Amino acid sequence: MSKMQEKKDSMQNSDLNHLRILIIQMLKGMILLAACLLLCWILFYKITAAPAIASAAIIGFFIYAIRVWLRWRKAPTNLTSAAASNPDHQSTPQDTKKELREELPKKIIYRAHWAFFVNLAYRPVLIFLVFLFFLIAGKEENWPIIAYPGIVPICLIVMVCMFLWIVYSFFDWINDLYIIEPDSVKDINKKPFAKKDINIAMMGKIQSVRFRKKGIIQLLLNFGTLVIVVGESEVDFDFVPEPEKVQQLILQRVEEYERLQKQLETDKQQFFIHELVTALKQSSSQPEVKTE
Repeated sequence: MSKMQEKKDSMQNSDLNHLRILIIQMLKGMILLAACLLLCWILFYKITAAPAIASAAIIGFFIYAIRVWLRWRKAPTNLTSAAASNPDHQSTPQDTKKELREELPKKIIYRAHWAFFVNLAYRPVLIFLVFLFFLIAGKEENWPIIAYPGIVPICLIVMVCMFLWIVYSFFDWINDLYIIEPDSVKDINKKPFAKKDINIAMMGKIQSVRFRKKGIIQLLLNFGTLVIVVGESEVDFDFVPEPEKVQQLILQRVEEYERLQKQLETDKQQFFIHELVTALKQSSSQPEVKTE
């Protein structure tokens, strides 16, 4: 196995382990929340404050989830490693090509702006709050409709479904990644338990990068759509945080990529000249064979 393949595998394993830590911590919080909701379900008719306790548990879970995600996002990951080289060794075009990715800066991972999560989850959140208010107000005010059999279980089932919808939206959000690699820009949109879409724009084919912000919300929250022109087509990246910064970073990567590509062509020419001179020296140093 080549060094580049080992390096790639190490980066992938590091990313998987980093994501596995987040999933494990989230599952712990979800297990505690499920136990609390189950207890509130059992004690719903015995304790008046059961709905309030359930809502407090859900709010506590969301605070816990946001805190875990922020800590996970700030945690460092080993994306690249330094490679040693021998200065006395005559590099070949193949060596230069292998070192091309090592010389370029490490990849940078962005996640979609949190407004994307709000856009996905505001409907189930509103429905959840409506049913929660209905249960709490009906319990406190002794509404007759609460006494009908099946009303409370139906409301609790709907609330659980809405909560699962919110969790699904959360994982949909954290799996929406923008990855700027040394030779490409990727938009990865992975739906939980569903499809995975990947849009790739190669650095060597990028002609221009622009962004747009629509409305006062995008201006205030500083996110927008990044448009990358590749050939005759355009690749759109939605809900990009700080699009101005990402635009400048991509343009710098394109410039660096072109510089290293020119260096690769120069090394090819120097290697060809070096091999040609070596062959001429070897042919001139060989003694001539005289024939009688």
